[in-house]
Amino acid sequence: MSLAGILSVASFEHMFEVYATLPTWREGWAGAGENGGSGVPLADRVRADRPPVRQEPDPCPARHCWVSGAVDAEGIKRPGLLVEWRQAHGRWEGRVVYVARLRPLEAGGGWITVEEWLPAELLSPL
Repeated sequence: MSLAGILSVASFEHMFEVYATLPTWREGWAGAGENGGSGVPLADRVRADRPPVRQEPDPCPARHCWVSGAVDAEGIKRPGLLVEWRQAHGRWEGRVVYVARLRPLEAGGGWITVEEWLPAELLSPL
């Protein structure tokens, strides 16, 4: 029976048991042979007639994050953009950009863009 056939008849509760009984890579399921290949990952293999391709660092250091303790003090985590890190006064801080409420909702509730350095404890990944 094919893998698709096995998985289609397996109930969700038994799916992990089905995976545990399938042949492993070392047993030749993917046709890697008895020794499992050369042991060198494809990304590390280079041709002798070509120079190795260098991977450039990510050109954009910005990362999405959640910002706690926004300046509007509404107690809501705001989505933000972490631009850079620095170490100041023995602790890490992140420079973030996020949107916060300028005025209370009852007064028309405008929004502003905030850029500030915040302690790492107030930032969390999305």
